Amino acid sequence: SENLSSFELVSGEITAMDITEKTITIKLSDAGKKKEITVHFDDGTRVNGSDNKNIKSLQSGAEVDLRYDPATSRVVYIYIY
Repeated sequence: SENLSSFELVSGEITAMDITEKTITIKLSDAGKKKEITVHFDDGTRVNGSDNKNIKSLQSGAEVDLRYDPATSRVVYIYIY
C-alpha cells in the first residue's frame, strides 16, 4: 500500500479540468496560499462526495478536497462537496 505520509491534503475550487488529459486545476483555499495547482488523476484515483458524486461530478466551480503526491502531482483521493 502507498505511504500516505508523502501525500499532501489540499482544499479548493476547481477552475479547470480536462477529462481527456485527466488533469484538474484547483485554486487553493488555504489562507495565504493564493495559488493554483494542476494535478492529474487516473483510474486508481478514488472519488467520493456528498449525494453520490463521482468522477463525472468534477467540473469548474466544484469545491473539493484532494490528497496528492507533490512529487508526481498524482491525485490518490478526491472528495467533492
